[in-house]
Amino acid sequence: MKLLRTAIAIALTLSLPAMAAEAPYPSTYQVPTSAPVLIRNATVLIGNGDKLDDADLLLANGKIAAIGADLDTPDGARVIDGHGKVVTPGIIDVHSHLGVRLAGYECAQRRQ
Repeated sequence: MKLLRTAIAIALTLSLPAMAAEAPYPSTYQVPTSAPVLIRNATVLIGNGDKLDDADLLLANGKIAAIGADLDTPDGARVIDGHGKVVTPGIIDVHSHLGVRLAGYECAQRRQ
């Protein structure tokens, strides 16, 4: 009986890497094609507690392509005025309160 348990344990151990290599639900995601998007003059939270004020954020090919000040506008880009808005790259939760309490931002916006 002990030999059988040992054989089963070895078989499982050897088969686990092969099972891990096969994705049970392989991704079918494809990056949608779209024109670049440039968000200008926004407050950008960068994920480590810091923020960039009046920053530009360029999205291209389904990814963040650049973050900085006064970025060049690519041909055919959609430009969005981000003044007074907070951009939180990387947060994909459809309902998040992260960033809304940034330096009294939420309270100041409600008073206006």
